[in-house]
Amino acid sequence: MCVHRPAPPRPDGQDRCAISEVARFIGLRAHTLRRYEQIGLMPQVERVHGRRRRFSNRDLDRLALVGKANSPARLMC
Repeated sequence: MCVHRPAPPRPDGQDRCAISEVARFIGLRAHTLRRYEQIGLMPQVERVHGRRRRFSNRDLDRLALVGKANSPARLMC
């Protein structure tokens, strides 16, 4: 039986989150998020001051989808 948990609240901000906030929210390491972008699982993330990534709500939605697809739990449903 699949157990669907409600999504945790999104990081505070105005539709722009730092990689550390996104990593905490999604439950992945920042290195993994960078790798997803590098191999094309994520489109290019917007960059601001000093090449820092700023993830949008659309990016968070995409990461949630990628996370579900990579989840071992999906095999049990």
